[in-house]
Amino acid sequence: MELTELERDVLEFILQNGGVTQKKLGKIFGKVKTCRVIQDLEKKGLIERRKKGKTYVIRVI
Repeated sequence: MELTELERDVLEFILQNGGVTQKKLGKIFGKVKTCRVIQDLEKKGLIERRKKGKTYVIRVI
């Protein structure tokens, strides 16, 4: 499975932080880019999103 550079960066950040909110990722990588990358990583089965309040908590599976 081929990952883009941005997908790798986001995945590495999530791993280093042991799970992170989508809001925090959006502040670092940009909201629109983050949303797309998270959707792609979720489709590939690498991460999971769980609703927490008004945002999602992202974790590596």
